[in-house]
Amino acid sequence: MIAQDIDRDRRREERESARLPGFGPGMWLILLARILVVCWSGMVLSEDVQALDPVAVAKLSFLNLKQDAAEAAAAGKTLMVMFEQEHCSYCIEMRRVNLTDPEAAGIIRKHFDLVALDILGDREMTTISGTSMAEKQYARAVKVQFTPMTVFFAPDGAEIFRMAGYYKPTTFKSVLRYVAEKHYRHETFSEYQRRTAPDSSAESLQDEPFFVATNDLKDALAKAARRGKGLALLFERRRCPGCDELHGQTFKDRRLVDTLTGTFDVVRLDILGTRQMRHIDEAAIKESRIAEDMDIRYSPTIVFLDQRGGEIFRLDSYRKPEHFGTVLRYLSTGAYLRHSSFQEWLRAEKLSARP
Repeated sequence: MIAQDIDRDRRREERESARLPGFGPGMWLILLARILVVCWSGMVLSEDVQALDPVAVAKLSFLNLKQDAAEAAAAGKTLMVMFEQEHCSYCIEMRRVNLTDPEAAGIIRKHFDLVALDILGDREMTTISGTSMAEKQYARAVKVQFTPMTVFFAPDGAEIFRMAGYYKPTTFKSVLRYVAEKHYRHETFSEYQRRTAPDSSAESLQDEPFFVATNDLKDALAKAARRGKGLALLFERRRCPGCDELHGQTFKDRRLVDTLTGTFDVVRLDILGTRQMRHIDEAAIKESRIAEDMDIRYSPTIVFLDQRGGEIFRLDSYRKPEHFGTVLRYLSTGAYLRHSSFQEWLRAEKLSARP
């Protein structure tokens, strides 16, 4: 009887396999396993973005950040939330390069609980404060302009630090160590970078012919406004590899420079400088204090001001020249006045470009 039962089961399996050529019992098991992995991780945003490895760097989260923050604190870790979106080249770079870097992955496993969110996602989630909303609503609430955006949270929900956009592995690991070792308690990230970042080829700030030389930002703003322009404040520091790239690539593109200077007058400031200046509010303070007051965390950072001195946009992450150009188009065309955010404008642009 046992032999007959086995033979009967074997024939049934053969009949089932024959219905779908190429999918025998073994293949169905493999397919089922793959489906379970995808559903279990809950983090696949698109075919173009590789799934986070749930073992190596990501926590299995039920999208309850309040619970995640408490669990991270209990384990002596910090909650690290990474905002992404489909077809985001910098998100792909983050996953394929930064999160697979052995040193970075080791720091994350030891010191952080990483949760990934989709800024366009409809999944229901709970914020650290206990409020329920969709992922995309939460992304707007925390003012995500660029992806990937990485935000570090304290157990009480206070934001410790944010990395707005993509940074290359060296800077990314520097941010991880800055937060993990709690250097934010006694120094800014710029100060920490100054102590720890590798030197660049430039020992001094690099000048550009289109920089406006001034010690008076209020006067510079007034002069720009009379010409129908805003004011762009470029914050840099010495021995800054990112600044080297900005000057060596973006500022070598004549069309980008023409668009930039056609819309804004550009004033460069030293994040750690001691030069005495008059701020837009007429206060006489040092360059470094201006950077501190404006919460400048990275170099280079460009803060774009309208003709009245109000901040309209901030570019404080690594951007390739072509993406820098996209930001300039958003600003120079006045699109920022018609759209609620840079991301909303990008989505509208993509929809209008469809045939």
